[in-house]
Amino acid sequence: MSTERHRQLFTGTASYYSRFRPTYPPELFDLIAKTFGLDGKGRLLDLGCGPGNVFFGLHQYFEEVVAVDINAEMLIEARLRAENLGVKNLGLLEQPAEEIGPDLGSFRLVTMGRSFHWMNRELVIGKVWELLETGGGIVLLGGDDSPQKPWLDFIVRGLVERWRVRERLLENDYKGRFEEFIGQSAFSDMQHGIVETEEEWGLEQIIGKTYSMSGSKPELFGENREAFERELRQALTLLEPSGRFVYRNAFGYVLAFKC
Repeated sequence: MSTERHRQLFTGTASYYSRFRPTYPPELFDLIAKTFGLDGKGRLLDLGCGPGNVFFGLHQYFEEVVAVDINAEMLIEARLRAENLGVKNLGLLEQPAEEIGPDLGSFRLVTMGRSFHWMNRELVIGKVWELLETGGGIVLLGGDDSPQKPWLDFIVRGLVERWRVRERLLENDYKGRFEEFIGQSAFSDMQHGIVETEEEWGLEQIIGKTYSMSGSKPELFGENREAFERELRQALTLLEPSGRFVYRNAFGYVLAFKC
């Protein structure tokens, strides 16, 4: 995978990602804290951090957070959010996850939220293992889409294909499951599962989430963007005149230890 193409993959999506991606539920962060016995000590490394949707839910459990992303816009968004939330124990680093090394020091926990599938997984896992303290752990968090949203599958995606004038830069090539990958690694005592939530979403949230994704970010529509958005609003309103939709999220997680 080209580093430059990877860097550009989510260009133009940071503000949408921050505002409109479904947020990880508090019970998921509670599960992580309990599983690894987090107590305010040690350091957290968040790889492919985006605008901070993972580390903002965990920073209070650590003395220091190091957040890494390849996209500068994502880090700018993360910095603004940190300032607004008063988060002080954060360091941001612009580089590919594949380039992390011992200069970063050691960590109690390494997290990756909706990012591992874009990485050179074997390389990153090997480097993560070297940076983790013995007894430390790894957290992989998966997507937020459940199969119970036909209005998303058949309307939004269909209209994206119709109006998009440029193809997405990259497709991720990982077709397996995170727990299968970790199960074949040196990590042990693995736990995996799903935390489900349900929210009510309006048209603006659905459109914003669509623009947060690499395959439907605004620039891919070119001069068709207004037409795409207009038809999307019309189609969703015909489906549900109230403009309110039940949005069911399924957050997958994999937790494992370096023993």
